[in-house]
This record gives sequence, C-alpha cells and structure tokens, in this order.
Amino acid sequence: MAIIEHGYKNYSNAISYLQEAIDIQPDDSDLWLLLKQCYIGMGEIEKAEMILMQAYQHFPNSYRILTDYASFLYSKDEQDLWFLEEILIKSFKLNSDYIPTRALLASTLIFLNKREEDIDFAIRLLEKTLKVLSEEDKAFYTKHCLNLLEIAHNLKKS
Repeated sequence: MAIIEHGYKNYSNAISYLQEAIDIQPDDSDLWLLLKQCYIGMGEIEKAEMILMQAYQHFPNSYRILTDYASFLYSKDEQDLWFLEEILIKSFKLNSDYIPTRALLASTLIFLNKREEDIDFAIRLLEKTLKVLSEEDKAFYTKHCLNLLEIAHNLKKS
C-alpha cells in the first residue's frame, strides 16, 4: 500500500503504511529508503535527513543506504571527502555494479586528487560504467560520467 500511495503522491498515507511496515519488519532497508523519499516528497527535508542517518546507522552493510547517505553528504555545503571515500569504497566492495556508487566514488577520487593510481582507477571505473549503462540510467549518468572523465584526464595532464 505504501508503494501505491507513494506513486499517487499521497505521502502522508504512505508514511503511515511504512511506519507500520517498519515496526513489523525493521530490517528491510528498502522501507527506510522509501520513507525518506516520502518525507522529501512532502518537503520535510530535515525528517528525510533524520531517516537517512538512522538507516545509515541501522544498515552499515547496505550498499544502497551507504551510497544514498554519501549522496546526501555531497549535497551538504561542507563535505569531508575522506569520509565520503571511506563510505563509497565500502559500498563499492558490497556491490561494484551499482551505478550511483560508481559515479560518486569516481567523483570523490577525482576531487581528492591524492594519487595518480586513484585517478587512473576513477577513469577505468567511468569508462566501464559508460559501457554498461542501461537505457534508464543513460540520461543522467552519461553526461555526468563524461564530465568526470574530462576532469580526470585534465588532472592527469597537469
């Protein structure tokens, strides 16, 4: 029911169903991610942040939660790229095929610009990602990955 209500943008109803579902099955990380999305849909960003932070603590081995948390941290004004790298490497080790993790990890490695091997890894990761993008991912990730590749190649030249 929560998924249906979310689809119809009846976020408060979806939240009620999700809270019931989480009470019954608290170890389903997808419920937490959908709950966060409902709060975002309602414009309650602080509640969404709180849910995501709880999910991050509750599911330290969920690649989707880790990547979502890292993405949230990227949206903040102050970023700790070293902490982001740690989260994203863990997420990548859990699932190296998850496109959002790949893109965020490559971004982080490029922006840290600490070692040539990291830049080379980011380039390989982006090139591999561009080859395997599904139709639904192409619209956003192609442009993003190509921009990151250009930055990485420019860093290697300098």
